[in-house]
Amino acid sequence: MGRDFVLGRRQLCRLGASAIVAAGLVGCAVEEPAPELDSNDDVSEKASPQVSQESRVRATEEYVRIIGRTCQDADVTWLPQSGSAIEFAVTGTYVAIELVGDDSVHNGWDLRSRYAVLLDGEVIADDTLSESTRTVEVFSEESKKDAVVEVIHLSEASIGAVGVGEIIVESDEPDPVRPTPKERAEYRVHW
Repeated sequence: MGRDFVLGRRQLCRLGASAIVAAGLVGCAVEEPAPELDSNDDVSEKASPQVSQESRVRATEEYVRIIGRTCQDADVTWLPQSGSAIEFAVTGTYVAIELVGDDSVHNGWDLRSRYAVLLDGEVIADDTLSESTRTVEVFSEESKKDAVVEVIHLSEASIGAVGVGEIIVESDEPDPVRPTPKERAEYRVHW
């Protein structure tokens, strides 16, 4: 029996783009003459659109707003206290967050660190960490989207902490991840 493969949407898009490029390299090349530019032509109007690319950033104050008590250890921002959080504005077509668990991932389900991920004020994930790293997809869209994302530690500090590793974004923006302004505190959901 053969092995079954399941490909995600991003993987299929990358495979399709690779196939198109490969087909173009194999086919015949026909060189078309370049159009002559009139001195009155505006070259800036004919600029090609920017291509979306994947960016990975750490949850540091350069990219996110820190809410409550946190601590930085290597490449992870830890949310040790109940209610501690990170929040950021993002522009892109795809956003995911890498969450990191501490030793509480080995506990029973009711003694694991609990977290929530919010997208524009709506809870999209409310779960406990049962593995050392977990990637949570925040959104995946066909067209570019502006959003606000928040990750909150919900359980008590005595149970464990929630770590935030990388924020993964696909965007054509030069700086797709930005800290939100401090005035947004009133918008937070209260548990």
